[in-house]
Amino acid sequence: MAIPDLVTSAERGLFGRIPSRLFAPLAAPNRQQHWQLLCALYERRFGPDAPFPPSHGFHWREIARDIEDELAALDARAAAANAEPPLTPLVIRANEDFHQLKEAGWLRVELRGVKQMVTMPPVVAHFMGLLVEFAQTGPVFVAGKVRSIEANLRLIVRENAEGDTLQEAASQTRSLLEHVRNTGNSVRELMLSMDPTISTATYVRTYFDRFIQRVFIGDYGELRTREHPISRKQEIIQTVEHIHTSAELRERLIAWYSAKRTSGDMRRAELLFERDIQRLIDLKRIDEYLDRLDEEVRRANKQALVFLDFRLRALRPLDHLVKHAIAGVLAGAAEAAPFASAVERGVPACECPVSSIRQASSFREGTARGFARSRYPPNAPAATARDAGTAAARVARQRV
Repeated sequence: MAIPDLVTSAERGLFGRIPSRLFAPLAAPNRQQHWQLLCALYERRFGPDAPFPPSHGFHWREIARDIEDELAALDARAAAANAEPPLTPLVIRANEDFHQLKEAGWLRVELRGVKQMVTMPPVVAHFMGLLVEFAQTGPVFVAGKVRSIEANLRLIVRENAEGDTLQEAASQTRSLLEHVRNTGNSVRELMLSMDPTISTATYVRTYFDRFIQRVFIGDYGELRTREHPISRKQEIIQTVEHIHTSAELRERLIAWYSAKRTSGDMRRAELLFERDIQRLIDLKRIDEYLDRLDEEVRRANKQALVFLDFRLRALRPLDHLVKHAIAGVLAGAAEAAPFASAVERGVPACECPVSSIRQASSFREGTARGFARSRYPPNAPAATARDAGTAAARVARQRV
């Protein structure tokens, strides 16, 4: 359930929190290079896995040197792929990229005496963390999400947990439903992107690597079992309804929202409380999303099986066709013997017996047509096989 006041506030607040030109480097023609530079800087300098940064930031030459190292690595990979090297010197390109990231708001430069020190604004670093997490998202395990939601609700009812616990449970529920819903769309888009002209090995590798490992739900096969936590969703919803209708719990949680989220605005505090309650109640819609996901998965599996079955059927009669071709060559050799013997004696082809030439021509045409049929599976369109056979026979007649 969307609450208009809260939605409007979110729309106004996006570029009130991040710089207005933050997306410019990621929309430029060399956006892939800019993204890799940002990931490198986030990993080495500003991210949670980087060493603890100085409070005053890094000297700008250190950041420029990091950019140079990353550009050099990109150039080496491009050279290995036989791409043309950039004409602009490395140092100049590194300085240009540094200034582009600074002007877009990804980096902040402050003067400390005569030194230019570089930091990444906290809100930008947080946003970068969200982008990295989104880019690296793997399979989601529904069981862990549901257990966490259930545990947070239990803390509210039994241990008087505050509104932050309710807010976290609502956020996890929303994230879970969004992932399940988007997984069905991801499966459909993946199958549409599968090129039927690629090799069987590439098709199988793409299907299993991308479909099973990247866009799938980790515990998908267990969702319909009684042991899976999602089977207790009705009990979870009943707990949510109890929190919603209990005057004591409701008053305590709204008081937290008022004090911590809305600076005493009770109306907005109630809106936030109702929004989070509704997000939790929406958990009952997960069956609808799972049914739709099942349908997409069945369609994807059927499409993959049809493709693989076609490829296997096209290869299955190969040994039989080889034996048949050998037998045909051996049988046709005897029929073409008079023509062959005349040629060996030096008799021009125009003086050979007409019957011998016709036999040789018929043998060539039959062999050409049989080869054309062997190149197409039994269920190939008749017109395609017939046209190929006719063309091959025409070539055989021209050779004779």
